Amino acid sequence: MIQSIIRDKHSQLISLNLKGNVLPDLAAIKISECMRKNVTLTNLNLSSNLISMTSVRQMMNILAKSLTLHRLDLRNNQPPFLAADVMEVQFKLQEHASLVHVILQDDYELMDSMPRHQQNAHLHLPPPPHPNPLLR
Repeated sequence: MIQSIIRDKHSQLISLNLKGNVLPDLAAIKISECMRKNVTLTNLNLSSNLISMTSVRQMMNILAKSLTLHRLDLRNNQPPFLAADVMEVQFKLQEHASLVHVILQDDYELMDSMPRHQQNAHLHLPPPPHPNPLLR
């Protein structure tokens, strides 16, 4: 059902929140594939599901062809994403025509806020903990 809504040429859907639906990898990939034909959806929330980094890689490749998606939220998926995963997605973000925000965890938000011709992605991380344990 979700796939048919996303694919519908007459849909006015601009935001889809599928947070906490226990979506497995295959569902996330199928939703990404539907995005190829969608011309209205700008915000996709797939947080708190069961999406692995393997599927995120596939999704980033598929979504590179999307011309409308601006924000993809993948927070709190299982297993949790590692710092190396964040760097990999940051690199992939540079290939996207429209995707400018990818959120992998609360502490990791990837943004490509520069004009396309500059192709710079920005990774926002929290400040490092203070070395003095009393000031943490």
